[in-house]
Amino acid sequence: MTTFSLRRQDALAWSGEHEWRKGQSYVRGLTGLSARPEGAATVLRGTAYGQEPYQVRATLEGGEVVSARCSCPVGGGGHCKHVAALLARAVEDPRAFAGVPELSEALSGLSVPELHRLIARMLDRAPELEALVYASSARSAPAGSAREQIEAAFDAIRRTYTPDWDHEGEGPDTGAIDLVLEGADALLENLEALDAAWAGQLLDTYLAVLDGVEDTYDEDFDWGLDDLQARALAAVQRLLVSGKLDEGAREDAFEAVQSEVASGRWDVEGGAFSDLVGALREDERASLLNLLRTLVKGERSEYVRQGYARALYHLTADNLSDEEAEALLRASGDLGELLNFLLERGRTEDVRRAVREAGRRAHFPELEPMFAAHGQLPLLEALAREGLEQGQTRRWLFERYVATGRKQEAHALAREIVLKSPSPEWLISLKDVSPDWQEERSEITLRLWRQKRHTEVLMDLLLREGLTEEALRLAEERDTVPVRQLLTLAGQLGAERAVPLIMRAAQLHIDLRNRNGYHEAAQILTRLPALIGREASAKQVRAVIERQPRLPALRDELRQAGLL
Repeated sequence: MTTFSLRRQDALAWSGEHEWRKGQSYVRGLTGLSARPEGAATVLRGTAYGQEPYQVRATLEGGEVVSARCSCPVGGGGHCKHVAALLARAVEDPRAFAGVPELSEALSGLSVPELHRLIARMLDRAPELEALVYASSARSAPAGSAREQIEAAFDAIRRTYTPDWDHEGEGPDTGAIDLVLEGADALLENLEALDAAWAGQLLDTYLAVLDGVEDTYDEDFDWGLDDLQARALAAVQRLLVSGKLDEGAREDAFEAVQSEVASGRWDVEGGAFSDLVGALREDERASLLNLLRTLVKGERSEYVRQGYARALYHLTADNLSDEEAEALLRASGDLGELLNFLLERGRTEDVRRAVREAGRRAHFPELEPMFAAHGQLPLLEALAREGLEQGQTRRWLFERYVATGRKQEAHALAREIVLKSPSPEWLISLKDVSPDWQEERSEITLRLWRQKRHTEVLMDLLLREGLTEEALRLAEERDTVPVRQLLTLAGQLGAERAVPLIMRAAQLHIDLRNRNGYHEAAQILTRLPALIGREASAKQVRAVIERQPRLPALRDELRQAGLL
């Protein structure tokens, strides 16, 4: 008998909370549940029912999920809702899975002719598995068969799948393509044993996938084929640098690489691309670098163009003149690299200009180590003083003053900001560096009291400083005090003065006229019994109902909160 155990947290670690929740409605509908030993592992299988039946599989080892797969459109990686349902059933009811013998045990009793007949029947039912059979043998597959299967699969995707109708984001059904690629990947793992003809046929399989992606994508929709494209491209790259391809096949592979680079779908800044360029022949490398130069000049998308420029710079930096390097760095949008280049050459005026032009992209905490390394922190501080409209710049400069013991400059900066644009955070900072906080607080309080738009900031200051009477007076004068501040103030007062504030906070939520608002109001009113007793609080709640008799949802929330 097959036994296994799976804890909920281990199942969740594989599926994730989102898919786990989506899968709950499928748990009880699973059929054909089985558990089969496979060495030290256990393979769980079942059928889930969505728009059609989906075959689901998960492999457990050591109490953890180590792999999974589903035949649904997004189940190739095993992280769909149907796999989540299978795992949930395994957690809740492992006895529902019928034990079956290990596959090797089941097949060991068959003769070779019987195995042949079995495989033939399987291929009759699933012809797409033929690629796996040929990939596992030393004999050649029928020429072009893999490409034909892949082209047919992409044709079916274009006829049956419409991205703007895919509201759940499941993507197209790539199962037929995945099966062909499984066979190709098995061959790729034994690349050293293949001759040029086999390598060329294998290349054609992956090129068919790239061609299918290219023909299917358009600018308006994401067809969900990025994983297929990345898988095929990685294989083409491996074949290109393997030395196994004849000259014609190598040209085809290199042409595919150039096409993928120009499409913008390949991450040209990644290590895989850099490794490829390093492994190319000199003429191929020169051609690819020329392509990048053309794309830097002609690509319409600024984001993609900057990526090309960054890649080109890092691939050619050792051979560039200063003028060429600077042009690429400016085209790349990489402010840090550009500033480091300019600082190394002592071009401080160009540094000033570059930081000013960057505006909000100039993140001073990130720039500090670079400027420090070049002995140019005074320059960075001067640039920060020019850019005080940006919050992160003001904060960096203040903390810089404090860290270097310039308390007077820190106080002047914090005071300037508070007087111009007060906030709780800057009031706290001002207090930290103020030479006479009591006097300064009185001055700022008076100033803020005269400006109604700063009511929330003023109330925060009064509450934080424990000025309860002043906070109560402000609450009585202004009707714009937020709920959270009303409740904080109520918590600092006795029952007699706290109750009106609680009632007012609850009414603000009731005035939203929605269920969430009524729920929040009811939760606020649950504070009353502890303050004034159940009888008095019931009277207050009845008064709320009497003032708003036509709100049955409010009455329901009050009842659920135990107030009626």
